[in-house]
Amino acid sequence: MIDALAFLPVDQVSDGMQYLFSNASEENHDTLIELLTYFDATYVTGTARQIHRQGDASNTISVRRIPPPFEPRKWNIHEATIKDTDCTNNMCESWNHAFNRLVCRANPSFWTILQALQRDQSLAAVTILRNQRGQPPVKRAKRSMTELQKHLAVLCKERRGDTRSLPDCL
Repeated sequence: MIDALAFLPVDQVSDGMQYLFSNASEENHDTLIELLTYFDATYVTGTARQIHRQGDASNTISVRRIPPPFEPRKWNIHEATIKDTDCTNNMCESWNHAFNRLVCRANPSFWTILQALQRDQSLAAVTILRNQRGQPPVKRAKRSMTELQKHLAVLCKERRGDTRSLPDCL
C-alpha cells in the first residue's frame, strides 16, 4: 500500500499515511511500524527536533518541524497519471537505459565506450533528421502497460472526485 500513496492527490498523502499506520497488521507489527515511520519521516511529514534556548529561565521546550528530504510534491504522480504524461522526474533515465544496451558490458573498456558513444551520436542524428522531416519517433508501449495506465488514471480520477474511498484506493 505504500506504493499506492504516489497515486493519491498530494494533499491526501498524509491521510493515506495515517491510514497505513492505523491498519498495520499485528503480524510483524514492530517491523512494519519501523518501515512506516522511516517512510513517513523521509517522504511524507518529516521529523521534529527539540530546541533548547540558552538563557531561557522558564524551561520551556520548543519543537521545530523539519520537512522531509523528499516531499510528496516531488515524487507524487497523481497529476501525471491523469494527464497521461511521463511519470519520471529524471529525463536522463531513458538515455541511460539505451546507452547501457549499446555498451552491453558491466565493465567496458575505453574503446568500447567510445564506440557506443559514436553509435549513440549517429542514432541521435537520424532521430533529428526524422523530426525535421515530420516523422517523430513512435512511442512504443505494451498493451498491458497501456491498460494499466488507463486503470490507474480511472483510479486517480475516482479518488479526486471522492467516488472511491481512501482505503479502497490504497
